Amino acid sequence: MLNHFLFDSKFSLNKKNKVCFVMGNEAADLDSMASSVVYAYYLQSFNSDDNCIYLPLINIPKEDFKLRTEAVYLFTEADIDTANLIFSDEINIEEILKSCKLNFILVDHNRLTGKFSSYADKVTEVIDHHKDENIYDKSITTIEPVGSAATLITEKILKSNKDFIDEKTAQLLAGTILLDTVNFNPDAKRATEKDIETAEYLLKKFNLDREKLFEKLQFEKFNTSSLSTNDLLRKDYKEWKMGGKLCGFSSALLPADKWLAKDKDIAVNISKYCKSRKLDILFIMIAYTEPQFTRELMLYSEDKALRADIIKCMNSNDLQLEVFSDLENPDSSKLEIFAQKNAVYSRKKLQPVIQAFLEE
Repeated sequence: MLNHFLFDSKFSLNKKNKVCFVMGNEAADLDSMASSVVYAYYLQSFNSDDNCIYLPLINIPKEDFKLRTEAVYLFTEADIDTANLIFSDEINIEEILKSCKLNFILVDHNRLTGKFSSYADKVTEVIDHHKDENIYDKSITTIEPVGSAATLITEKILKSNKDFIDEKTAQLLAGTILLDTVNFNPDAKRATEKDIETAEYLLKKFNLDREKLFEKLQFEKFNTSSLSTNDLLRKDYKEWKMGGKLCGFSSALLPADKWLAKDKDIAVNISKYCKSRKLDILFIMIAYTEPQFTRELMLYSEDKALRADIIKCMNSNDLQLEVFSDLENPDSSKLEIFAQKNAVYSRKKLQPVIQAFLEE
């Protein structure tokens, strides 16, 4: 049923006078995508206006979907053919506006950003679990600090029609909630009572195995076997212009030794990535748990002096970097690889340190 809706909707886009995109945020994690798909499906199922269509819009380019490995897995399990999804690079908003009345429903965020930021006046509803930026009237917003937007989507549907959710839709929603709340792990401090009650209702009603579902999703989230070095670098990437230098920060989940074993041309491929983005320097921040939480850091720049200055800065800020002397580094003159003993420094904490250093 869900896949049929997606197929029919995609090919009806240009045949309606009114189009409403249900869209998640630019990070397009599983919560954003699953919530968009299910809520659009629900709205269209009870839509009485033949001239209007509700469509989920996945807020990333189509080629980036494969990077969301947990979403690829769960959508496949829910019998969704991803060819039926609509991605942000597959539509031209200005062309749609020429022939249609256009609206947006925001899920998993409450501010339009990027290329959609100029359409804030076309937002008709918001369902989110992040901090309220107070852009929209409370009459069109449902914003609560729960662990997952999928919890709020499920609650909204169940209040209206308890029979709407089938097994595949339940799998999509419950899996998303479990992943967002780390399987209700109290140490993660993400799950609320509403998340737990909602997910457990879905799991019980459709006899879904909570542990099995979460463990498989967690495995797929960290499964990088199908990803190239270029994929790994852009999977979770941000960049800033700092002190005249364009600095890239990639976050990755693959240990350095496994990455080097996987890609014998890693330095060449990192160089290509840097050149394609015109980067002066690239920070590759690695984090994984095998068995304890571990951080590593790779630093690439063709500017030897810049690289040396940055390393000195990081060590003066107590990152406790140790060179991997036992790794076969294919190009140590440009790519440096460290064990980062001070695990406190995530990208969020390191970026302002580098910015302050480069702009002083």
